[in-house]
Amino acid sequence: MSGEEHESAVREVDRERAVMRIQAAVEAGVLDVAEAGRRLSAVHRAPDQQRLHQLVADLDFRTRRSTGRAVLVRAGVQILLLALVAVLLVHAFLQLTASAAH
Repeated sequence: MSGEEHESAVREVDRERAVMRIQAAVEAGVLDVAEAGRRLSAVHRAPDQQRLHQLVADLDFRTRRSTGRAVLVRAGVQILLLALVAVLLVHAFLQLTASAAH
């Protein structure tokens, strides 16, 4: 792996930071849940730092609202994340069982 490829590799901590920015954007009312879901899915598929940055570059905001709605939205985002993780785990399991069958 060249130095350039190594520098652009996405680390898990980078993905987690992007997820937290997306969650904060939903809580602040900057993103709706559907857009957050699209971005969260893309974050987990981002092949490099550049793509990861593109997914959150427009989410640099200073104000956050702490309302009952924000709490509900946060819960919705957490449920969405859990569902995404479940889908990824099922997909990985199916790939493993398919490769074992061959």
